[in-house]
Amino acid sequence: EEKVSFANIKKALDMIQQCNPLPGNGFKVDTKTIYIVPDVYIFIEDNEVKISMNGNIEKRLKLNSENYELYKSGKLDDESKAVLKNKLKSFRLLQYSVSRRMITVEKIISFLVEYQIDYFRNGDPNRLKPLRLSDVADSLKLNKSTVSRAIANKYFQCEYGVFKFRYLIPRSYIKKGRQKISSTTIKNEMKEIIRLENKSNPYTDQQIYELLSEEGYNVSRRSVSLYRKECKIPSSRNRKIFQKKG
Repeated sequence: EEKVSFANIKKALDMIQQCNPLPGNGFKVDTKTIYIVPDVYIFIEDNEVKISMNGNIEKRLKLNSENYELYKSGKLDDESKAVLKNKLKSFRLLQYSVSRRMITVEKIISFLVEYQIDYFRNGDPNRLKPLRLSDVADSLKLNKSTVSRAIANKYFQCEYGVFKFRYLIPRSYIKKGRQKISSTTIKNEMKEIIRLENKSNPYTDQQIYELLSEEGYNVSRRSVSLYRKECKIPSSRNRKIFQKKG
């Protein structure tokens, strides 16, 4: 039997937990870093929340000027001219589609900012009001699928960070009867429960689910696990901190 003190065991466990099980991943270079470019900038000026669309996105569409000048010159044969004419038509159609999509995006974000105005003025995620995609579509008289496609992979930047548009459309739950709350509120409540837990005997997802239910939050056990992972909170097993007895 090895005579090792608890302090040394604790020190070894702490070191092991900090080790990377896949150390080779740190040297991978085949994955290209993707930088998020916000589609919209939201800021407060003169106590008013304002929106600025990122115009550089539309400017990325460029027509080959040499081919365009060649097309206008009249020096091409009929077949070559027909090919360039078709390409020009496709470009104009793409340009129009992108322009229309940006108009739709601006309508949607304007609605979301107005709806979630308390969040932008205070920065408190708990101020985000529950909202459904169908509610946005109905308010703007748009098809739900149109809204869904328009906000897919779209980001906005404000003084609190860079977020997906869907951050402003949190799921809604019922608490204590008919009071609607957002998923963000549930996540924050869950974080608080974990913050106050006994670190030597942390709560399991089932126990967190039961505590939330006792507080009146109508949320499923599966959602608790999903939200914990979205918040990048380790499982109870990995949160456990060993303490010396006696």
